[in-house]
Amino acid sequence: LNSSGTFVWAKSIGSTANEYGRCIITDASNNIICAGTYGGTTDFDPNAGVVTLTPPNNLGEIFLLQLTSTGNFSFVKSMGGTGADKVKGLTKDAIGNIYTSGSFTGTADLNPSATGTFNVTSSGSNDVFINCYRPATDASWTKTIGGTSFDEAEGIAVDNAYNVYTIGNFGGTVDFDFNAGVFSLTSMGANDMFALKISQSSPLPVELVSFSAKAIDNKEVLCQWTTASEINNDYFTIERSRNGRDFEEAGKVNGAGNSTVAINYSFIDKDPYKGIAYYRLKQTDSNGQFSYSQIVKVTIKMGDGNDNIFIPTLVDSEINIHLSTGNTDYEQMYFMLLSADGKLIMQKNFRKEEMKNSYLTISRNHLTSGIYCYRITSGKEIISSGKLVFK
Repeated sequence: LNSSGTFVWAKSIGSTANEYGRCIITDASNNIICAGTYGGTTDFDPNAGVVTLTPPNNLGEIFLLQLTSTGNFSFVKSMGGTGADKVKGLTKDAIGNIYTSGSFTGTADLNPSATGTFNVTSSGSNDVFINCYRPATDASWTKTIGGTSFDEAEGIAVDNAYNVYTIGNFGGTVDFDFNAGVFSLTSMGANDMFALKISQSSPLPVELVSFSAKAIDNKEVLCQWTTASEINNDYFTIERSRNGRDFEEAGKVNGAGNSTVAINYSFIDKDPYKGIAYYRLKQTDSNGQFSYSQIVKVTIKMGDGNDNIFIPTLVDSEINIHLSTGNTDYEQMYFMLLSADGKLIMQKNFRKEEMKNSYLTISRNHLTSGIYCYRITSGKEIISSGKLVFK
């Protein structure tokens, strides 16, 4: 129904067994997230597509289903095992994590992710479960609580600090501390109500999925990165380094602020270092806190006729090294000549004053005909390398 109560659409999901929808919420993109149980092989795509799940028995398996605002299928996840499993609570947090609570019987896999399992066995007829599922990365965590009697979670909520709250009922004596500690409560009657608060580490301001850098046409460096979610993200700083330790700013890109969906970013360094360089991403949030990505290596090759260094492959009486003005960035350059099996034969050092010339020469001396290798470094990084053929 729309805001005025007018019919818009209806969808049906089911099998020859019993299926029950228990909870429903929407997210910032108006996607519909619902949870319930299914008892037989069920097609969870309400339209022409087919996405089926089959439970291990007909007692009830938990499903978590997302549809778009127009009723199209997005994804479905399943939890449960050998007994009757129920979901009673459903909510989400500011960055798109989905939380469910309920009960399970017997042995159940309470990991809804596509990979991995989290098998637990109830202590009594029913135990409590609390699950957090992250659609952006298909990851989750699960907590369970229970004694020898009947225990069940009902509602669930999350606050702005990502603390999780759930209420339910329990019978007998139950330890509500699911970690190493003990915090036991004993019911006064057959069943009593409980309220439980769980803390969790606050998610990082930005959940970075990937960061890469690559040379484009041997002239520029393209940096690309993707975030799965953002909280108060102010901006990104792209940093570069010659040695992987001392970094400087190459540019900035504004962040999205707050987001619960994947966002792709890019930046082109139009004046990169020649030779080997290192890049990293610095993310700064609105209160000034920052974090770094992993460091990635990029090589802008040298040796093209119109680049900074060119050495003719065929050598007659001397080795000619042609330079452009870009190499005056280096204090020194070291030319090393190696045999085909990697043994050092000759080394020649050039000072910054010498590199101002358009070319440098090195006498062949007594070297015999054959194939040699060369390497030019700044002392900290390899600037150029290749093969030479001596006549």
